[in-house]
Amino acid sequence: MAEPSNTSRSGKAGKAGEVAVEINCEDDAWRPYLEIIEPRLKSVAAELGVFCGELSVVLTDDTAIQKINKQFRGQDKPTNVLSFPSVQASVEETINAISEHTLLGDIVLSYQVIDSEAMEQDKSFEAHLVHLLIHGFLHLLGYDHVEDNDAEIMEQKEIQILDIFDIENPYLTKDSLALSEAADTDGPKDRANRYTRSPL
Repeated sequence: MAEPSNTSRSGKAGKAGEVAVEINCEDDAWRPYLEIIEPRLKSVAAELGVFCGELSVVLTDDTAIQKINKQFRGQDKPTNVLSFPSVQASVEETINAISEHTLLGDIVLSYQVIDSEAMEQDKSFEAHLVHLLIHGFLHLLGYDHVEDNDAEIMEQKEIQILDIFDIENPYLTKDSLALSEAADTDGPKDRANRYTRSPL
């Protein structure tokens, strides 16, 4: 994906025992939340037993994510989050294979979609964002929600981790996030061909 001229990057190699997070900000609307994304993801990773590896977070807008969604999922509409895992394996195999320089993959988020959903669901932007970060990260580890049983396992993991941040269960109300359309997986094998593989 081409990098717009106003893109800014943050994040650095993780310390020993933690995930390294690279943040690519393509929309200034994200700037108030830049400081929370890396520590939240590192906490999520630690809770899931992941203490090394690298991942990229792309903070963009609905126009850009719509293009990605159309290219890889055949859906010509914006969505809240998309995940692109680098490893295509079971959760256990993925976690066991992670080393210091393992590229876990990419999480792409749209500010406008998340903001709109948060208002519709009467929750804070930050709470909704943290939920989507967790959801996206779980996809990088091989979790999915195509089958009902897998979806239940994934939801329970999300609820468990959200509790760490004192965020209530987002699935308690019928107006909760429709994650069935979010964070569908697609996995580039390396940074060079990121966003070039066909969807699963």
